[in-house]
Amino acid sequence: MSIDIEARLISKVIRSKDVMPVLEYGLQPDWFYDDDSRIVWKFILDHVGKYQEVPSPQIVKENFPTYKLFEVDDNVEYMLDNLVDRRKRQKIIEVVQDAAEEISQGNHVHAIEVVSRGIAALTDEGVSKTSDINLSKDATTRYDDYLELKNRPNGLLGIPTGFNTIDLATAGLQPGQLITIIAPPKTGKSILSLQVAVNLHEDGYVPMYQSFEMFNSEQKNRHDAMRAGISHGRLIRGALKVDEEVRYKKALERMENMHNFYLTDSPSASTVSGLYAKIEKLQPYRICGRCIPNG
Repeated sequence: MSIDIEARLISKVIRSKDVMPVLEYGLQPDWFYDDDSRIVWKFILDHVGKYQEVPSPQIVKENFPTYKLFEVDDNVEYMLDNLVDRRKRQKIIEVVQDAAEEISQGNHVHAIEVVSRGIAALTDEGVSKTSDINLSKDATTRYDDYLELKNRPNGLLGIPTGFNTIDLATAGLQPGQLITIIAPPKTGKSILSLQVAVNLHEDGYVPMYQSFEMFNSEQKNRHDAMRAGISHGRLIRGALKVDEEVRYKKALERMENMHNFYLTDSPSASTVSGLYAKIEKLQPYRICGRCIPNG
């Protein structure tokens, strides 16, 4: 069935002489499992690149006498979706098999890394549908979007950080964006980012704070001191003032009834794939029963 889909897709492209929908998907030769289809598809790509047109059935027959072309009525997008689903399924099977091999040899840490890399690869590689936008279609709905933004209490596109200057520069934290805080060493970058996480938590969001410098035990104390408004130095020495002890206890009791806030210092999260796997596990973008779009 899979080889049949490959041959039918190639036949559709050749007989219709329309390769653009497939090129927009980014379909590459290595996505074909059948050797003949892989070679023919590469030939088509080379021919299009050189002559700006799809080779005719006659040209294909001259170069590949044994390759069979079909009469195909199927939709191109349907066949592409089948190829994508099969590719992902096969990749998942390969990841599981590789991880199982590591486990059988007692390499549990390596098995986790294999799964993490596999998840990241499935997200990053492969074909995807076009994201073209027709600006003329439903254009007036964009004014409705503007009014929704205008009427938001904070006037931001994204999630407020609690720092007006940062919010003014970024319009809030938005899915799919990377915001980098740059400053000299030991000037408070970690404290600032942790305070942002605390502010988000207070607003009902579920943060995940990953440190590459300190263990969770250290971050936990910093968080508690920040949340309770007490001295971090006295907290880690067990020398809080009486009023600080009262505030500390109240802050902890309050957190017992709040939603999740994750600290993580896992070595497996020191890579992009490991960090992605950690995010998928903890799902920090979930907010009080609803979800931020996962960017």
